[in-house]
Parts: sequence; structure tokens; C-alpha cells
Amino acid sequence: HICLALGVRYKGDTRSTLVDASRKLKGCVERATCRYAQLFQGENMLDSANFVLTDEMNLLRMLVSLFFIPHLVGKFTTKDKVNGFFIAAGMNPPDRYRWFSFVVEIIVVILLFLAIYPAYAAAVGAIHLFVAGYASWKVSKGGWIWLGGGAEYPIFWALALCIVAMYYWP
Repeated sequence: HICLALGVRYKGDTRSTLVDASRKLKGCVERATCRYAQLFQGENMLDSANFVLTDEMNLLRMLVSLFFIPHLVGKFTTKDKVNGFFIAAGMNPPDRYRWFSFVVEIIVVILLFLAIYPAYAAAVGAIHLFVAGYASWKVSKGGWIWLGGGAEYPIFWALALCIVAMYYWP
């Protein structure tokens, strides 16, 4: 059954068939192990090339991550205002949503800035900000312009994160 699953045909000689199957299985395991290592050990993680400031994508990745910092600080310096926003958006209890968004954002900041799994971090950040954009749009009653509390800024930020995710996607 293993030989059939690997696509190795019986050649009339059990030994040579099993040798072929063994080689093919070894190749599959090596490829899977290599893919696992790249995915979970982070190929080129913390490589100095990820911090070259003349590289446009490095700059974009670092900027979209650093933009989260004032956002994070605001969650605690203006706690009542943030909780009021969450209540207006229908996210109750507001403290739970505030802490959840804090945790998501701090993880995204660290991973994105250090270029550790940047594609996945950017994708999570983009989803998070699309939700924030929808909440802003809902609270502002369909407003777009950010100065009026609309969704413009979080949507733009989420789209920038989508570009980062697309660039780094494995």
C-alpha cells in the first residue's frame, strides 16, 4: 500500500520495488523536513538584510509595524475613550476587546519589525485593521474621512499591510 501511495509500481521484484519506494519516501521526508525548518525555524530570521534602510520593503515593513505603537499607547492613556468606541461599535465587554486588540497589536509589532514571519504577521495585522476600519465606519455612521472618525486611515494601513504580506508570502 505504501508503494502505491508513493506512486511506485511493482516491478516483479519485491526488493527493487521496496528500494524505489524507500528512496521516494526518503525524498518526501527530506522535502517535508526542509519545508518544516523553513517555516518554523524562520529562514533568514533576524538577518541584517532585513534592516537595510535603503530597501523600500524593509522601510514599509518597519513603518507599518511602528505605527502600531501610538495605537497601543492610546489604548491605555485614553482608556475611557477607547472603551466608549468599543461600546459604540457593539463590542461588549469593551475591556476584553481592548486587551485582545492590545495583544494582537503587540505581537504584530514585534514580529513585523524584527521580520520574524513577516507575511503572517502582516496578514494578521491587516485583518485586525480591516475589522478596526469596519468598526470606525460603523461608529462614524458611514464616514470615510479619518478626521471625522471614518475608516480611511485603518483601511489604508490594512492595505499597506496586505502589500507587506504579499511581498513576504512564502
